Amino acid sequence: MIRHPQRSRFAGRGGEPTLCGLSFYQKVVRLQQRYANGKTIYNSLQTNGVLINEEWAAFFAQHQFLIGISIDGPQVVHDNYRKTPSGRASFSRVVNAIRLLQANDVEFNTLTVVNDASCCHGNAIYHFLTQELESKHLQFIPIVEPLAQKAQRSLTLSDNEDSLSLMPFSVTPEGWGAFMCDVFDQWIRHDVGRIFVQLFDNLLGVWMGGARHALYDAVDLRTKFAGGAEWRRV
Repeated sequence: MIRHPQRSRFAGRGGEPTLCGLSFYQKVVRLQQRYANGKTIYNSLQTNGVLINEEWAAFFAQHQFLIGISIDGPQVVHDNYRKTPSGRASFSRVVNAIRLLQANDVEFNTLTVVNDASCCHGNAIYHFLTQELESKHLQFIPIVEPLAQKAQRSLTLSDNEDSLSLMPFSVTPEGWGAFMCDVFDQWIRHDVGRIFVQLFDNLLGVWMGGARHALYDAVDLRTKFAGGAEWRRV
């Protein structure tokens, strides 16, 4: 929760926040309304979308939730890693969730994890998100996960190659850079002012003297900017 004299922001994150059940959030909203004391309340939720149905979507619309939904690209890309605990593909359920949000006029952002298999498909992923899903606000996160035996070590940048041993699904610096360059080329040519990419917006904001937001010093990059293994859980 983020507090301000005249407003409060509540963010549901996980794990998977929808596992709490719709009744939990209905109670949260009732309590907010009871104790708001004149403040404006903003709610957001980051979800994999698998459990979202018409009832959830209608609730989000009624209470003006901002939804962040995780989708990694077209089906062949998304389903490569994003599977249910039973091993089933999740793509169709996530797309259905997005369609429900759109049908109910729920504001949403897409969050896309970039991994070893998707980093070479920047153009296709950007086109899918912006043209097929009609997402206007995009966030891209590189997946960087240390090998299991090194998981407890501090993740700091080092010249020691051994300290940088990563799980095979992790995106390399070169892969991440190439992916974001592909996305930038599409965005700068066609979509400036229409599509908003968080990293580009933040970079431009810093360049113009604004706040740093999601940008970090190099020593903080791997711990604060990159994602870990939790991203695969749906």
